[in-house]
Amino acid sequence: MKTCPHCRKRIDAKAIKCPYCGSSFDGHEIEVGRREHSRERWGTFWLVILAIAALFWWLTRDETIDRLAEYSASEAVAEDLQQK
Repeated sequence: MKTCPHCRKRIDAKAIKCPYCGSSFDGHEIEVGRREHSRERWGTFWLVILAIAALFWWLTRDETIDRLAEYSASEAVAEDLQQK
């Protein structure tokens, strides 16, 4: 099995034309398609890492921690009032 470089569907390894999108190709195009797909995956990987780092940075800021502490304190006061 190999992947069509145009529609990214799995096709027979001996196929010279994709049964799904109809594009014709040779072995060189398949290799180029694999490299492009690999680059796309790495780009997505780094984007996710950047998003996680930004979220971690935002959560560890002093202002955010103070807001979370204030929210927890206000919940505790509300629970005490409900119990009385």
